[in-house]
Amino acid sequence: MVASHPPPYISQSVRTIKVRYSSTGGGTNIPVSYANLANMLGLVCTGAGTTVYLSNVFRLRRVTLWAPTTAGVNATLSLSWVENTADYESPPSTHTDNSISPEHPAFVDVRPPKGSLADKWHGSAQTDNCFQMSYVASTTMDLTFEFVINDLNATLVAGPSPFSAPASGVIGHLRFNANFFVVALKDI
Repeated sequence: MVASHPPPYISQSVRTIKVRYSSTGGGTNIPVSYANLANMLGLVCTGAGTTVYLSNVFRLRRVTLWAPTTAGVNATLSLSWVENTADYESPPSTHTDNSISPEHPAFVDVRPPKGSLADKWHGSAQTDNCFQMSYVASTTMDLTFEFVINDLNATLVAGPSPFSAPASGVIGHLRFNANFFVVALKDI
């Protein structure tokens, strides 16, 4: 049967991306806010020193960490989900792994606890903390996000001023601190 008109469709579909970061140094109990995550997901430069978030809303689907070690040196990774209210939506949880051998790096692979605040959609400018982490130098971190691109006349949310002024229209992925830098992106 031939349709008499074009079928309806979802014009702003949910997209998934994995962003890989690598660290040059270590840190202990370092907080990561939703705004930090939105900066890591992506910013679009709109002019000299101005940006907007690639997406007004996103949710974190997964965090994966690997930490190498050398013989006789212990490498430890830790990630704790943070609740920001007095009423917890899920029990607090911390995920930790240690490596004492170069053949088996420390490895943490977690998803936000089901029903927790971290499992929900968040505004890109939200400054509450999502998780805190401890890591060593040379840690690799993969962040998997779901997001909707701001097109179709959405009100754009202003992002932070970049440290340097890339050309207008360029998409950048900021660090959440001085230790981590982006090394790869993959659409899923």
